[in-house]
Amino acid sequence: MSSPGPRLEDTADAIAARALTHRPEVVRAAFARITAETGTQPEPVALAAWLGAPDGLPDLPSPHPL
Repeated sequence: MSSPGPRLEDTADAIAARALTHRPEVVRAAFARITAETGTQPEPVALAAWLGAPDGLPDLPSPHPL
């Protein structure tokens, strides 16, 4: 028997949407700081998903390659 896939509410897009809906100022501040520090812009949806990921969720990939 195979294990069920990820729940819809745990997808990166859903997590990003929640972060952008509930805490847009955090996503915007992180985006601005990363851009200022590195001189390049992170991918916005990946950043929002990374910031909004719940503690119990497996690690998401970094929104900005170093």
